[in-house]
Parts: sequence; structure tokens; C-alpha cells
Amino acid sequence: MVCSRFGSHLGPSPGREMKRTAAVLGVVAAATLVLAGCTSPLVEEEAKPVVSDTALTTVLTPTWTIDVKPLGTNAVPVVDDTVLVYVKTPDADISLAAYDAANGELRWTRPASINNRVGGLLYPMVIGEDTRPLVASIGVPQEQPNGTWAPEFALLDPKTGSVEAMIAGDWVSSLWDCGLSNGVCFWGNTPGVSDGARYQLTLDQGVRPYKSGLGNYPRTRSLGAGVWGVADESGAQSLVRVVDGEETWKVPAVDVVGGDGDVIDSLGGWYPLEEDGMLQFNATGVTAPETFVSSASEGRAGAIDLATGTLLWSNEGQTTCFSDSVNPVFCSGDFSFRRDVTDGPLSIETGTVTVTGVDPRTGESAWDAQIENLSGLTNLSQGGALRSFGHYLPVRAENDIVLIDRKTGKQSRLKGTEAIGCTVPTKATFSRDSIPAGLKMVTEVTGAALEACTANGSSTDVSTFTQALVDGSGSRVLVDGAWKHGSAAPVSVVSAENAILGYVR
Repeated sequence: MVCSRFGSHLGPSPGREMKRTAAVLGVVAAATLVLAGCTSPLVEEEAKPVVSDTALTTVLTPTWTIDVKPLGTNAVPVVDDTVLVYVKTPDADISLAAYDAANGELRWTRPASINNRVGGLLYPMVIGEDTRPLVASIGVPQEQPNGTWAPEFALLDPKTGSVEAMIAGDWVSSLWDCGLSNGVCFWGNTPGVSDGARYQLTLDQGVRPYKSGLGNYPRTRSLGAGVWGVADESGAQSLVRVVDGEETWKVPAVDVVGGDGDVIDSLGGWYPLEEDGMLQFNATGVTAPETFVSSASEGRAGAIDLATGTLLWSNEGQTTCFSDSVNPVFCSGDFSFRRDVTDGPLSIETGTVTVTGVDPRTGESAWDAQIENLSGLTNLSQGGALRSFGHYLPVRAENDIVLIDRKTGKQSRLKGTEAIGCTVPTKATFSRDSIPAGLKMVTEVTGAALEACTANGSSTDVSTFTQALVDGSGSRVLVDGAWKHGSAAPVSVVSAENAILGYVR
């Protein structure tokens, strides 16, 4: 799954003063998440339209409540009528737990480790959505006879927790979705050897070395939907698509992203929209140096055809600044990135920003809205990101929360007790690498919980959770092989600070 947001057309107007500066994540690679306010490795689906004032004031009562501390992201997946979430339990630092979506009853639980993080956060990786859904889980490392440590890594049935495939005795450090219909890829080490190799675990073939189907390129970067950025021996970069282990097309990257044609190390991100046959992108096309000042006008946003690699459209100087690629929203105006120290924090400077709704298939503008003093594109609330709901996009400008209608660009300000969802980080303390051998204890962010944000502040009191908060919770439900979100789903699951809430329709 690729969560990508850095776009392009945002140049500051001459003579216009930069007014706001927001310090954000300290690595360039994280910029794609920061710009979108992304809290999960998911592509949001447009929910059914709602009347904003009604959704903002209507408080919903959960059908069921589980008193447990969630540790993963607020984007909770529901598969085969089963809620999957990482939680803190008395018998384990981290457990993968499964609950009945209809009533919240516990179905099964399995000790897990921090190595299950996807994109830096604990998120249950579900594969085989349209064939046979499975959830991948890395267990707690166990000491081996040779003195090394290794966890059990398994593919589980979501409803029963039964093990469908498993590997034990090898170190498994992280997972990624490499497009297998019946398996998953992982970084691993054979016992006692620090090879850091890539492998795949499948139902029918067990553990095998990972094969991408690419040629022997010195450098590669996966962009999603089988598309890769690759560099040859001369350093020239191309976009390549691999289907069933074969290259189907190859195009010069410079023809797509412009600049110097960099897609491997540039600031940027990629949105795979396979059902629409396209891959959207945001890229500068230029290698990001260790320290830099980068105006958004140096970038480009666009889309390529997945079948041929043909550039469908591109817009210079626009950046996809929010997380919905189905209805992308670009930003332009007083906007730039800055890093003053190697490995230091990336900061975003904004003044008056123009937010533009764009047709994802043509790149044509549908509407424009100006936001004065946008407080950084992380849309910071009290510690977290504001959550979209329905076709409304919330942003923070100065001390106000502004709602933008994605269809028209019309703005309205949150007032009184009107509440939307916003996230606060969840943290866990554990032994380094989850090895229970008295190693140094570390505390790190593992995910996010939801709270209610109003014009006057935020609250963790679940009795204030409105329809807008619940529909924008980020949970997703697998129904007949397709993921449903928001009001289109039969249930919404909210990961609150100290509870998991189920709202059954």
C-alpha cells in the first residue's frame, strides 16, 4: 500500500510574506505522510454525501464498547465480520486481537511484536482481499538454540485466528504488500547471519526468496500497482511496470516527473488507482539534498496510464496536500519546504494557500478556495491530524477549523459544540526489537487514537463523538471483496484512547 502526497504547483507569489512555519517529521522520506496528514497506509473512498451541520452535531451512541487500550492506527480494518486491532493486554506488551463486528465479543488474540509496524505504525496487514483474506502477524521473538532470537511469522485466518502458513527460526523485521494474492513479503535474516534479504511467504510455496520480476537494476523503488522507479548503470532513471513477473512497459522517468527525472530520491509520493487504471503522482523530479529550501512550484502532480505508462496529465507547481486520491485536492501559493541540518526536521512554511479541487482523470480544476495562514499541511490539532468526513475536508487556519466542501470549495467554520475527529498519538514501551531479554526499554509512537475536536478544543469523552467523527474514523470494512468506508460501510469502528467502539448500522 502506498500513501503518497507531495505534489507540485505551489510557488510563493513575489513579495508575499511567509507567515506560518510548522516543524514536522525529521526525514525526507516521511514528507509524503506529513503533507497529507496521512494516518494510515489507505486510500480513502468517497463516502455518501452528508449535511454538514447535522453530522457535526448529531452524537452517536456506540452499539458495543471494548475496554482495552488500542496501540495501532485509528484506521481499523474489519474483515469477514471480524475487527482486527493491536491492543495492550495483561499477558503481552502487544497483541493482535480479533472481535466480532456485530457485538464486540473477543474471537481470538495472539501475542505480537512491534515489528508488525507498516509505514511506522502498527496496522494489521490484510492480503488476498478479493480471493482469500488473510492477516499477516509477526509474533514475539523467542530465543533459539544457537543463541539468536526469532519470532513466529504467520498468515492467519481473520475470523478464527488459525495458522494457514508459518515460518519459525528466522528473524523477520518488517512486512510489505508486494502484490501477492496469497502471501506477503518480508525483510528477514537467516539465523546468525545479517543478510537483510527480502523473502516472501505464500500459502502454496512457503518461504522463498523475493522475486520482483525486475531486471538487475542497481537501484529500485516500488511506486505501487506493479510500477517501479529504477536506475541503470549510468544513473538514468525509468518507470517500469511488472505484471506476473514480466516487464510490460518502460518509460524515461524524466518524461513523467520532469526536473532531472529522479523518482527514487526526490521528494514525492505515488497513488495507485488500479480500478481506474492509473497511477497518480507528486514529485519534484530532482534529488533532495541533505539540506535544502524547496518551493512547491518546483514540483509536478499528474497521472500515468497503468496499461501503457503514457502520461495522462500533469500540472506544474501543484502539490496533493490531503490524503484522498479519489478526489485529490492540490495546494499552491505561499508554500515551501526547508531543512537546515542534515537529518534535521523538515519544516513547512505557509502563508496564503490556494486549495484546488481537481478531476483525477483529467487534472482539470473544479474549484479554488483560499486559506489564510494555513497552519501547515499536517492540519495540526491538539497533537494530531484532523479527519475528513463525507465530502468535507477540515483544515486548521490560525485558531479556527475550516471545513471545505470537496465538491464546491465552499468554506465554513466549525462553531460551538460541532465536533469532528482528530487523532492523538498512541505510544507503547517495549524492549528494543521486542526481544524480552532485558535490553534497553524504548517508548515509541505505535499509532493513533481518535478524539473529538471542536472550535474550542478537544475531548476524549466518547459521549461527544458525532456522526462526522464516526464516519471519518478511518475504519474500513471488507464486503464482498471490496473495501467500504464511512457511511457506505455497515459498521464503523473507532479506536479511542482507552476503548474500541463499534457503531453498527
